[in-house]
Amino acid sequence: MTSSMETSSQATIKRNDLTTTSTTDYISGFDLISIEGYRQDGRKADELRHFRVSFNVVPDADGSCYMEHGNCKLLATIYGPYEGESRSNQEQAVITCDFSMTSYCVSERRLRTFGDMKSQKLQMAIQRVFQQAVHTDTYPKSQIDIHLKILQSDGNDYCPCVNATTLAFINAGIPMKDFVCSSTVGYVQNKCIIDLNQQEEQQKSPQLILTLMPQRDDIVALTCESRVHYDIYNEMLDAATRANLQLFQLMKEAVLTQYVMFLLGNKFYIIFITLWIFGLYIVFTTFRTTPTNDRVLEDRIEYLQGEVETLRQKLSQLQPGGKTLDQDSNGNNNAECQALRNELKTVKRKLASKTGSTTPQQGPSLEYEQLRRKIQTQTRELSYFALDQMNKIAEKVPDPFRANWQKVIDRFADQYRVLLAAIRNLTDVDGYQSWREQEHESLSNLMQARLNALQNPSKPCSDVKRLSCNINKGCGYGCEIHHAMHCFHVAYALGRPLILFSDGWRYNPRGGFDEIFHPLSKNCTHADVVGAEAWARYKSADVVEIPLIDNIHPKENFMPMTVPADLAQRLIRLHGNPFVWFTGQLMKYLLRPQPWLTEMLAKKLESTKFETPIVGIHVRRTDKVGSEAAFHDISEYMKFVEDYYTTYQYQNPELTFKKRVYIATDEPKVFSEARSKYPAYVFYGDTAVAQSAQLNSRYGTESLKGVLLDIHFLSLSDYLVCTFSSQICRVAYEVMQQRVIDGAWRVQPLDDVYYFGGQNAHNQRAVISNTADWPNEFSFQRGDIIGTEGNHWDGFSKGTDKTSGQSGLYPSYKVEEIVATAEMYTYPEVKVKPDNPNV
Repeated sequence: MTSSMETSSQATIKRNDLTTTSTTDYISGFDLISIEGYRQDGRKADELRHFRVSFNVVPDADGSCYMEHGNCKLLATIYGPYEGESRSNQEQAVITCDFSMTSYCVSERRLRTFGDMKSQKLQMAIQRVFQQAVHTDTYPKSQIDIHLKILQSDGNDYCPCVNATTLAFINAGIPMKDFVCSSTVGYVQNKCIIDLNQQEEQQKSPQLILTLMPQRDDIVALTCESRVHYDIYNEMLDAATRANLQLFQLMKEAVLTQYVMFLLGNKFYIIFITLWIFGLYIVFTTFRTTPTNDRVLEDRIEYLQGEVETLRQKLSQLQPGGKTLDQDSNGNNNAECQALRNELKTVKRKLASKTGSTTPQQGPSLEYEQLRRKIQTQTRELSYFALDQMNKIAEKVPDPFRANWQKVIDRFADQYRVLLAAIRNLTDVDGYQSWREQEHESLSNLMQARLNALQNPSKPCSDVKRLSCNINKGCGYGCEIHHAMHCFHVAYALGRPLILFSDGWRYNPRGGFDEIFHPLSKNCTHADVVGAEAWARYKSADVVEIPLIDNIHPKENFMPMTVPADLAQRLIRLHGNPFVWFTGQLMKYLLRPQPWLTEMLAKKLESTKFETPIVGIHVRRTDKVGSEAAFHDISEYMKFVEDYYTTYQYQNPELTFKKRVYIATDEPKVFSEARSKYPAYVFYGDTAVAQSAQLNSRYGTESLKGVLLDIHFLSLSDYLVCTFSSQICRVAYEVMQQRVIDGAWRVQPLDDVYYFGGQNAHNQRAVISNTADWPNEFSFQRGDIIGTEGNHWDGFSKGTDKTSGQSGLYPSYKVEEIVATAEMYTYPEVKVKPDNPNV
């Protein structure tokens, strides 16, 4: 027992001695850090010294790197691999190191001769490090020489030598397992300081040198010759690790910059042209018609037609009178006959898509339309990513090369527009545009007929189940219209007519909604919704009041952003964003203008001399800036306006046109700013409307007229540039879809993807697996469902993997949209003959 106590006491004494000794060491060098936390050279404790590198400074070497790290300047060169001395059993390359210093590199002005003990230790340490880090097994029976020359010393020589040698190896093209980074850490005044200079290194304080392969998280070498407490040692080790990670980023950026400089030559264009040709090959082989395959399909059709006809004859002999040819004695569908019919339809569709038939009635296949849109979407995502990365590189490119690099960026952007123009022209030459126009009109007629039947039931309104909705949400026009749209969407889904209340509407207090637009119904009035019950009883109650979409929990699956299941396939085939098209049709019925409004819009259109091509921009500058949306300078809008017009010119090379822009804004100064900065454009818009849209005059009938004019002209534009955080922008985009054919692409939002306030989850499906390589990126597998929260327009989107639960950024090009569908009322009472026979 006594012995045990003595041992414990001795251990305590040793710990106390260690602590006392260490404390004495730690407080030395008190003046190295000021009260404000700055070191003698102006750095903070966790700040690296100035870092700059140049490559290929020794032409005859296989790889070379000149490095300045603080006041330390050195040159690292690599020779090899080459055949070394005969080593019959050598399975790996041998690495040698030669280290020397100039006579003027230190203040003592003395030459460190070859072979002195310190130089030999450093050489051996460098050899050991890179014997581990380099894939030496790639070069058996060979030798690689490292030559290090210190031109100016600034304390520890080992760390800069390791870092410079790493970059020299990379410059030589010799494969390595990872970057090798090395840094020093000192403990001064109870604080860790990284990347010691000569003055700090000479102080009597604990110091640690860590050499690390950061991506593999492997420690290659670790030196600590001071006595330190375990906790302080861990603190120093963590600081050294962070310092090496900072160095790794600097070294990686230096290598990337070197690569960029390499690309500035003709080799860049060779690579670019190669990729371009490869892309064209993929496109052409995708749509190329193979005569042999077509012959097989035609033969298959003939065979199937014969089989169907034979089966029909057999069935007709077996059928008793009064039964259809496709029913057996029990009245059930004959499975074999139906299967043959289905296969016949499938083969016909495949043949139609392959032969490139220009018969409008035939129509494109669903697969063709989806692929055509996918090519355009992927092209845009590629440009977002490439241009964002190239612009980031431009910030780091040295001044002498920056102008050339900007030319590379401009050339890439221009070739992207040429490619985009070709993709957009596909619809003009593929022979299906007549079908698209007919299908658009046919579906629109069907939707309007259904909505008319919904709102004007054949029975007395009191005999059908119905819904009520109050437009007065207490927000702006776009917000209140979308609230009414939410109600109308629910009404369509349930097959219940909607009665809209607008008494005291802030935009027209006296006459309400029905004085601006036609009433929703001819025979359902406010009197028909007396005693409306709460939403919770919508399945059984005769009259139900629809609350704000944000107050419905849980949300039903038929709520935005879903489309009717019975129309889904037609909508997906017709339009790149089926929900936007569907909402546009609901809005077409909801916002039918009264005659006076129709006349006002027509007169304004005539007096404005509104002509195409024209791009509409909506610049929001008052209530949402700083709260729901960021400020966007006019130049951000005009960048995409110019992109559109350049692409449009490539689409129509023989056409001469004026570049017109319609401006809708709540800030009158935007007009003068745009006209002064962009004199080559013709700007349309009304400063009086902009004045009426300001907060102090936004509400009232006159202001409403201005809003309606802006939405009308924006929707008539060929292209929109705006912020989707603005409800006005989204309303204009939705109304635009009533007029254009497949206009999903005709908008460039500056902030967010399209959304509907209070919507159900916006989901995407991963079509390519992803391994996280970028900051804040997460990995996922093909088939995972990802809830998207927005596109950053830099090649990345933000969201959450609903399979793994991971959140963060993900590459936009690896996912596809999931079109949400729901079973809704199908309106069997509506019989509309389709304008397009092939639907």
